[in-house]
Amino acid sequence: MEDKISVGEVVNGTFSVIGDNLRVVAIYVIGMTLGTSFLQWILRNAAPTLAQTTAIPKDLLDWFGIGAGLSGIVVAIAAVVAQYLLLQALLRQRGYLPETTRFRIFSYILMIVLLALANGIGLILFVVPGLFLMARWSAAVAFLIAEDGPVFEAMGSSWDAVRGNTTAIALAILAGMIIYYIVFAGFLVAGMRGILTMQGLGTDGLLFTLVTQFSSLVVGVFKMALGIWVYGRLHAPASHLQDTFS
Repeated sequence: MEDKISVGEVVNGTFSVIGDNLRVVAIYVIGMTLGTSFLQWILRNAAPTLAQTTAIPKDLLDWFGIGAGLSGIVVAIAAVVAQYLLLQALLRQRGYLPETTRFRIFSYILMIVLLALANGIGLILFVVPGLFLMARWSAAVAFLIAEDGPVFEAMGSSWDAVRGNTTAIALAILAGMIIYYIVFAGFLVAGMRGILTMQGLGTDGLLFTLVTQFSSLVVGVFKMALGIWVYGRLHAPASHLQDTFS
């Protein structure tokens, strides 16, 4: 018999994962917002500075990616490693992570690339297929890290575990997307862009970078928390659950 869950249960469960790990989540969001924003801002302005203080032409520096290109790569690497460490911390707090576990960062990178491609194509073709895929693979990362299995096996396990509860999870994801685009992309980011434009300032400054990084990180945390809750609710072994509540 399928274990039916409601949209409210998914939302409440997601917030419970965040609430139980509020200090760790806050350190992650604040630390990554400040760290990646400053790093991106510094590297973005590195090319003009180096061009002025050295004999290296700015065009050559740009070609090598010293600037926006390099900052994007460095920030992406830092973000992926930080995401993985946060996922481990959230899973460990729930009792889902074995005492001895491998640091499978490359498997994690492969998975997030595959999920981004599949979900992105689904959303581009039509919203519903994209939401369906996002829901069915919502717990894939949790399976990968907690179960220590192959990438495609983890994706398959998430697909099977979510069966029968796809609609509720998809609607919860949709609600989160709507809130994000209204609150963060709509009011926060667009509002900040408008203020900077009226003040005659560009959007390459540190303040705008801080706002965009913060909004992106908050969304990422909700996605992680939702996936971990789905994993625990629909699959986590009983022994793990007993350890969590003992």
